[in-house]
Amino acid sequence: MEVLAAFAALVVVSALAHPASAQDGPFLSMQLDHGISLEVPSHWSVLPIEGRQNLAAASRSVVDNAGVGNPGTRNVTLLAMKATPEPTGAMILVEAMFPAAFTQSDLAAATPSDLEWIGSEFLSVFEKANAASGGVLKVVRVDPVRIEQINGHGALVIPYIRDSVVDDSQWRVTQYQIPVTGHTITVTLSHRVSDEFMWKPILEKVKRSIAF
Repeated sequence: MEVLAAFAALVVVSALAHPASAQDGPFLSMQLDHGISLEVPSHWSVLPIEGRQNLAAASRSVVDNAGVGNPGTRNVTLLAMKATPEPTGAMILVEAMFPAAFTQSDLAAATPSDLEWIGSEFLSVFEKANAASGGVLKVVRVDPVRIEQINGHGALVIPYIRDSVVDDSQWRVTQYQIPVTGHTITVTLSHRVSDEFMWKPILEKVKRSIAF
């Protein structure tokens, strides 16, 4: 499996999300391109186009400077949201990566040793990116990589703790990579560790709502 796909999901290209229908209440159903849908907090903010463009430029620069990019991979950001109010304490990122770096058969055949290797390689990639970024992308640790079922499909799950890029807090990040025909759906859910009691159940509901 191409483990660099795990880091490539940080690269933002464009956003193509829209509400499926008007809806009152704390959650809103979103219908994304490529047949993906999920429920998200209705009061959270969608990252504006300028913010997405800045993030895209910064992420691409880090990847290129670190020498870990894959020029044959194209990422399309379908949804980027952050919790309100500021300073934000949680984020949702949904992307489609073309082409798929691995398959459902690869996941089914993965051994515990394979998953351990992916975790160590992911950390190595992040260390290179951190050095290239001047120390702003520090990952504290990568927790055991695992495989879960999401919407009846195997998902490669990469959980890790990173330092905040704006203050001295730490964030828990869980990235779900789901290979489907022709591309990989990547969902990244992250929240500030100190506020986990509030953000964890919200993001768990988001994850459980994912359909494609």
